[in-house]
Amino acid sequence: MHQSKLSLFALLALTSTASADVEIIELTAHSSMTFRASSCCSPDHFTEFNGPSLHHSPCASSGLGYGGGGGGGGGGGGCTQPTQRPAWFFDLSDVPDGANIITAFFEGERLAGTANSSQDNGSLAFCANFENVSEAVCSHLFGGGDYSQLVTWGGWGTFSQQIDPSLLSEALHYEQLSLMLGSSENDMFEIVNSGANAPRLVLKLDLSEACIYDSFCTANANSTGNATGLYMMGHPSIEANNFGLIANNLPANQFGIVFYGQTQLNGGQGIPFGEGLRCVGGEATRLGVQSSGSFGLIETSVDFTHPAHSGAFQVGNQMSFQLWYRDPSGGPSGWNLSNGLSVNFCE
Repeated sequence: MHQSKLSLFALLALTSTASADVEIIELTAHSSMTFRASSCCSPDHFTEFNGPSLHHSPCASSGLGYGGGGGGGGGGGGCTQPTQRPAWFFDLSDVPDGANIITAFFEGERLAGTANSSQDNGSLAFCANFENVSEAVCSHLFGGGDYSQLVTWGGWGTFSQQIDPSLLSEALHYEQLSLMLGSSENDMFEIVNSGANAPRLVLKLDLSEACIYDSFCTANANSTGNATGLYMMGHPSIEANNFGLIANNLPANQFGIVFYGQTQLNGGQGIPFGEGLRCVGGEATRLGVQSSGSFGLIETSVDFTHPAHSGAFQVGNQMSFQLWYRDPSGGPSGWNLSNGLSVNFCE
């Protein structure tokens, strides 16, 4: 699974499948609620917060019948059905920087209500820039949000509504998305909000220029009793130019060399070399000799503007890194290696 910004997709209850530079992810909301009216037609408060189901209904009164969305209404014989709109809030912070959305779908399940029994048309309203889940954000969504899209639900039951990817570009920038569902035919219905058919975003991502990294090739233990781990520091952005690497669990006061290449040996499983496995193949480039010091750590950075590296590190390029280090007490060879780290560099 790809990693980004030092956190994992799994933190967002997300599942993924990947092939080459394309990945499909399913992302569930961190918060959800029904936005409901106190005075018939103008919703103003939350109900069913993160509940097992959310509800949609138009406003209605005994004197006026069913009414539309915002403002006023409810005269005549009094309100018999307040406006209700389901809304969801998604955290997009772990979608890798530089990823492009190929396709996007909002999926879930709609249960029939007591009004129309046929399929109906409706809308999705989007908002990208919010700080907290609030009534103000939901009021903005109820009024159309930053962007909106007309949809045809295709009847009751499960749905998979395609979203124009261009409507989500701002959400990717702010790393957050709020979404509200509406019906243009004033239907009453219920949205399943838990289980396998809970509402979710399904994004097909182009990762060819995304900032992603992934560990591969398990390291062998050294004389400390632990395996040396190689990790990324900073960010694999060419523009940011603050990329670095750190290795831990090294024998103290021994020398090591970080090197990189464009291929992975034995399908990324590595081949025996010294007391460890050499994972990185191809023409190797070294980043210089360093000592692990008394704490058993080695840190190194890469200046993308340096002539020695500027040709290798380009947007979209993938490089694999590994650390070779001396370990006289670790075995007859006297040296070992870390795991491998594959990095895709982005803008």
